[in-house]
Amino acid sequence: MTRGLSDITVLVMIPLAMYAGDEATLDFMGFSENGAYLMFEQFGWFDGSGFPYSEIIFVDVVNNNFVGAPVFVTLGEEEWERSASECAIEQAQDRIVDLDIIMGNKGFHVISQPRGEPYLDPHRVLFSNTDLALDSLGKYFQCVLTLTEIECNDSTSMDMDFGPPKMLELSISIPDLQEEQVLQRDTRLPQRRGHVLSYHISDVYMYRRADETYVAVFISYAMPGFEGPDVRYMVVTGVLSF
Repeated sequence: MTRGLSDITVLVMIPLAMYAGDEATLDFMGFSENGAYLMFEQFGWFDGSGFPYSEIIFVDVVNNNFVGAPVFVTLGEEEWERSASECAIEQAQDRIVDLDIIMGNKGFHVISQPRGEPYLDPHRVLFSNTDLALDSLGKYFQCVLTLTEIECNDSTSMDMDFGPPKMLELSISIPDLQEEQVLQRDTRLPQRRGHVLSYHISDVYMYRRADETYVAVFISYAMPGFEGPDVRYMVVTGVLSF
């Protein structure tokens, strides 16, 4: 059984200039006060129709799973007096209160990797965890986050003209100090994730509460779209074991 968000992923290494499709914008809204839950939005305009959309996702950080179904809003031309984001947030208010989500409570934004930067490695990032002790040189130990793409050979519902779609494995480690901790390993590709062409580690947030350190790794992924690759976001979460 897949551990994590493979069943809850929401609807890359291609330069931004090549995108003619729909590239969503990510807005991480924050953790709950205790770090157990988080909320984020992805929004944009559908390629082809041009209609605006917003999707708000609530996540159980410890178990790396959805909390209820995402809130999804799309607006026709006659509804554009309000933004899709405003409508989605309004519909999500009860869950925001129930989960004690605090807007802007994002912890530490330790990594930001814009898409389309040729010098960035979309599958491997390094950052310092200031919750750890110092090493012998008086520096903070460095964490390594590694994403491995896994080809999915189930062609029964896939358009193989694009080649095999991709699943992923995401792990974090501290070399010479701590064994690798797997945050998520896909064993199947969820239908809602579509035919993934590639993945890109986008942003990493860490939130310290009491004796726990929670991590949220936002990953963008590309899939075939109407006018070019479409880009969506998913998040992998967990409690660090170090």
